[in-house]
Amino acid sequence: MGDEASFEAYRRAVPGMRFAAIPSSRALAPLDALTPHRLFAGAALGGGTLVGWPYYRRAFARLLEAAGDGPAFMLGTGVEDPGYHGHSRRLAAALSREHGPGRRAVERELELWAEPLSRLPSVAVRGPASVEVLASVGIEAEAVGDPALLLADDRPHRDVRERLAGLNAGRSDGLWGGRLEAVVDALGEVGRRLLSGGWSIRLVPLSPADLPVLHELARRLDGRAELVEAYRDLDALRAAIRECHVFVGEKLHSVVLASASYVPTLALEYHPKCLDFQRSLGRERFTVRTDALEPAALAEQVRDLAERRDEHAAELVQAVGALNARLEVHASAARARLEEATC
Repeated sequence: MGDEASFEAYRRAVPGMRFAAIPSSRALAPLDALTPHRLFAGAALGGGTLVGWPYYRRAFARLLEAAGDGPAFMLGTGVEDPGYHGHSRRLAAALSREHGPGRRAVERELELWAEPLSRLPSVAVRGPASVEVLASVGIEAEAVGDPALLLADDRPHRDVRERLAGLNAGRSDGLWGGRLEAVVDALGEVGRRLLSGGWSIRLVPLSPADLPVLHELARRLDGRAELVEAYRDLDALRAAIRECHVFVGEKLHSVVLASASYVPTLALEYHPKCLDFQRSLGRERFTVRTDALEPAALAEQVRDLAERRDEHAAELVQAVGALNARLEVHASAARARLEEATC
């Protein structure tokens, strides 16, 4: 649902244009005979942590070709961090095939992104870390936040359920520490501590891969946690998050969607992109790496967020509003270029 939220954000950013998702360069291969005729009005590099993947670089380069001289843009795409040692097996294998093993493989791949990114009038990335990584290979960028922030509510939700804690966790291909069991152990203990203090627990999946983990958490909490069943419906998912007093999320877009509803959130950083996003909001202090989880400290942070909820919600309103203003600058420029191109 993180991908769905990002895709919906692009649709809202450029209304009136029909977006077609191009998952890979292979999807464009049957159309090669038609080039150099322009197949699309423009090209967009989507949300997600795409910059640093050979797969997405090739797909975007082909899409740029298919768009001809049509305008191209991006709204808050993430960048892989060369300092991360837990890259997914798929990414690690792709980088090794092209550039050899080691940290330099990511850096070499990022250098190759300079050409397709140079085709864009501006490079708008998710957060400060993404800006810093690109700067290290000579690419200038601006941090604008995650595109799904464009789905933000107008104001904090009034009907918040007191002492309702939303929890998200799930299986991912790579995480700090490499032990999902440690995350489940820590969240199970946090949940028990909160339940003993009169809290309710709502388990929030973002994909089917989250369900086994959340079912295990529910088992450890003796069935006393509610599982969100309608998570495949973006509106229903957001409504379930919006009611929470506080939120604890592992998957990046659980944290993004909670922040877009101004729910004070503690991010469990399984990948550097989580800290990158929190830094974009100025909330990096509410981020804990998955290889440094202490249940007692986590439960205390949840209580602290709850005690000062109104203050945190007000801070989120300001931070999200500032990022959305930056996103809107890039979206407005894209709309103008697309309108000119299609006239």
